[in-house]
Amino acid sequence: MVKGRIEALACGAILAGYLGLVVVPASRNPNTNGFAAYYTASRTLLESPGDLARVEDERWFQARIDQLGFNHVLDIFSGQPPTASLTLGPLAWLAPSRARMIWVWLSVLGWWGGLAVLAGALGLTSAPARTSPVVLLGALSCAFVPIAENLHQGQLYLLMFLLLCVHFALMIEGGKAARLKAGVPLGLLLILKAAGGWLLLLLLLCRQWRTVLAAIVTAVAVGLGSLPFIGVGAWRSFLHDLPPLISDPVQHISTYQTVASLMGHLLVGDPQWNPLPIAHHPWVAFALAAMVTMWAAAVSVRRQRLQEGDRGVRALSLAMFGALVVSLAPLAESYHYVLILPAVIVAWWWAVTMHAAFGPRVVLAVATLLVNVPHTVYDLPALQRRWWALLAYPRLYGAFVLWAWLLRALERERSDYGTAAIRHSAV
Repeated sequence: MVKGRIEALACGAILAGYLGLVVVPASRNPNTNGFAAYYTASRTLLESPGDLARVEDERWFQARIDQLGFNHVLDIFSGQPPTASLTLGPLAWLAPSRARMIWVWLSVLGWWGGLAVLAGALGLTSAPARTSPVVLLGALSCAFVPIAENLHQGQLYLLMFLLLCVHFALMIEGGKAARLKAGVPLGLLLILKAAGGWLLLLLLLCRQWRTVLAAIVTAVAVGLGSLPFIGVGAWRSFLHDLPPLISDPVQHISTYQTVASLMGHLLVGDPQWNPLPIAHHPWVAFALAAMVTMWAAAVSVRRQRLQEGDRGVRALSLAMFGALVVSLAPLAESYHYVLILPAVIVAWWWAVTMHAAFGPRVVLAVATLLVNVPHTVYDLPALQRRWWALLAYPRLYGAFVLWAWLLRALERERSDYGTAAIRHSAV
């Protein structure tokens, strides 16, 4: 009883402190990039939808940001699908300050909603005189740096986190109907933010036809349904400017914690963005990134156990997929890493539930710490040159350590299942 009260008081203190130090300041400051881009695109959709075809023009878009009253904010909308302009549509008619306040609190609801959905899927329930699992997860996740980064910039990835948790929960539930429904949040991730492509690829390779079909149908339905408002011109501009953006040397700075960025940082020189690589071999960098991606996909598909009847094993398989959902994306900044939080939660849930040994817990703790290294550390100028750049990608390494940990957990579970089966047959 006393332990439960102490736990509740500690969670309350953490949440109150986070509210005052992170959430409230974020809600009062509309002048950040991220929010400015989404608000401007959504406001353009409301006032002059024909101009959405011009949002890829950085000069025009910056002038539009300035016109709407953002102070000293430099931002772009390049690389965003035109449907991203739908995200702030219901709020864009408000002044930026009022819209920002509501948006941040909606993001907090997305964060806590995702935790509640995932807790339910994992079977976490409140014991008598103990803190609610959602409250406990909320307090613990306050230490997850990408959450604060999302709130600070007014990004929308906490709402994407909610969609991802719903996808996880339905896939963990299993069954034909649930797998079909699981494609809907994945399709929304794809069409609203071009996120989740790694998951779609793996599910396709795993022959999860219902989920893949539902995701594609959802994405196409939203895209076509919004076409009368967004217009064909916006999509034409997006598709025209996407290839140059992906090949832009700016993606090779450590701000982008991806495999493609690391390989480019080491092997693609650029006078402005990367003046001191170890060598200049662009095609080698591309080939290495492609090889790592294909290897990770092959290993993930081979080790997954989504068809198993055990909900815990399905949760591990999904977490293993989700661990690399950011690191193997073409472009991903610090705040994108909130999308691997479901994988982190599942890994720790499994470690605690299965009473993992000290060694595996230390490895999992290291992975968790690495994905929480602030961008102010890995963006230090001293880490941007030659071999020192290997130290500038902690979140990337943390994601791969997490992935390997989950692979090992799945392998141990397979081994334990096989041993139990042999013993049963012998009896």
